[in-house]
Amino acid sequence: MRKYVASRTLRDPAWNATVLGLDVAGAITRLKQQTDKDLIKYGTSRLDGLLLHEHLLDELHLWYMPVVVGAGQRLFEDVDTSPLDLRLTAERRATVR
Repeated sequence: MRKYVASRTLRDPAWNATVLGLDVAGAITRLKQQTDKDLIKYGTSRLDGLLLHEHLLDELHLWYMPVVVGAGQRLFEDVDTSPLDLRLTAERRATVR
């Protein structure tokens, strides 16, 4: 599986990966045009805001556990989601034992 890394400082990864460079949005746009396969991003980071802002996400799957541990960074902090056409397409709740 090919891996791509969005990093401002990493230039030469020592493992099987390609650094996207400083223009992450442009690099992801080119990747989406070059393949008919899914591009998957795991985890959350500040990159999420860029991907949403640039309309580079076709689907967004969220799994969360409602646990409060301090303040922390909010998932969509400083991200204006109002112009996005976000729709809940499925929901599944886990049973707590």
